[in-house]
Amino acid sequence: KREEESVAEARVATAAAVRRAKDAETKLAKASDAMAKEGAAAAAMAAASQAMARAEAQAAEAVERASAQEARAKAAEAALERERQAGQAALKAATAEAEKATKMRE
Repeated sequence: KREEESVAEARVATAAAVRRAKDAETKLAKASDAMAKEGAAAAAMAAASQAMARAEAQAAEAVERASAQEARAKAAEAALERERQAGQAALKAATAEAEKATKMRE
């Protein structure tokens, strides 16, 4: 009878140990899953950070190109203004010469 009680106690203890082992296994699986999700989130954040860095670099390049293009446009505008002023000066000079010639003929 004592032996039967020992066997029964051993079975109860074994069942409890099996339950604890299963609980531990479940907790380990959950922890592993959480770590995998954290790793995936970290990888996604790193990828997003890299994408943002690339976008910022591209935006900076676009601003630089636009600035250079604006500078070229201003230089061309200034050159056109100089040509316009030179044309006006030449027209004034030609008009003055024509008036002189007209006065001399009179």
